Amino acid sequence: AGVAALCSAIAGAALALGASGASGTSGTSGTSGTSGTSGARVSRAGVRRLLLVFAALALPASVALTGHAVAARPAWLAMAAVALHALAAAFWAGSLLALWLLLRRADAAAAPALRRFSSIATAAVALLLAGGVAFAALQLQDVRDLVDTRYGNLILAKAGVLFALLLLAARNRWVLLPRFAHDPVRAAVALRRAIVLEMTLVGAAVAVAAVLSATPPHAHAAAAAGTAGMKMDLGTSTSTSTSTSTSTSTGTGTGTGTG
Repeated sequence: AGVAALCSAIAGAALALGASGASGTSGTSGTSGTSGTSGARVSRAGVRRLLLVFAALALPASVALTGHAVAARPAWLAMAAVALHALAAAFWAGSLLALWLLLRRADAAAAPALRRFSSIATAAVALLLAGGVAFAALQLQDVRDLVDTRYGNLILAKAGVLFALLLLAARNRWVLLPRFAHDPVRAAVALRRAIVLEMTLVGAAVAVAAVLSATPPHAHAAAAAGTAGMKMDLGTSTSTSTSTSTSTSTGTGTGTGTG
C-alpha cells in the first residue's frame, strides 16, 4: 500500500509539473496586461514543485523507517538502500502514467520529454538496482537462501519482473523512440501500448513487494535452527532417561544380590 501511494504521489506531481510548465509558457507569451496572471501561475508552479520535493523525500523515508529495513544491520545502510530503491521505483512507475497521457497528442513536441525521461530513467534504474541488491545482500545469509527460502524465492520473482521491465524500457528507448521523429503517430501508439504493459508489470512487482514485506527473511533458517534444537533436546532427554534407567537397574540388581 505504501509503495502504491508513493507511485501515485509521484505520478500526480509529474502531471502537475507538466500542467504548470504549459501554463507558464502561455503566460510569458501573452501581453503585459496578463503579467499578474502569469505571476500567479508561476507561484502555483513553485508550490507544486515544493510539494513534489516533499513527496519525493518524505514518502521514501516512511518506507525506509518501517518493515525489514529497521531490523537489518547495519540499519543505516538498510534504510538508505530501501529509500533509494523506493524513490527510483516511484519515479519510474509514476512517470509512466504521465508519459501515457503525454503521448495522446502524438506529435513531435512529445519527443523532447521522452528523451529527458529516458536519460533520467537510466540513473533511476542504476539506483533501483543498487538499492535492491544492497538490501537483499543484507537480508540473505547465503546465496543459497535465494532458492532455499520463501523470501529468496520472492526476490527472484521480483527480479524476473524487473528484468522484463528493463527489456521493455530498452525497446522503447532504442527502437520506438527513434521512430518518433519520422512517424510520430504510429510510434506514439506503439509506445502507449508498451507503457500499458509496463504498468501491468509494475503492478505485478508491487504485489510481489507487498508479499515480500510481510515475509520474514530468516524464517527458514530460524525453523531449521528450531528443529535442530528440538532434536538436540530430545537426544539429551533420551540419553538422560537411558542413564537413569541403567543406574536404577544396577541399583536394584545390587540390592537383590546383597539380600
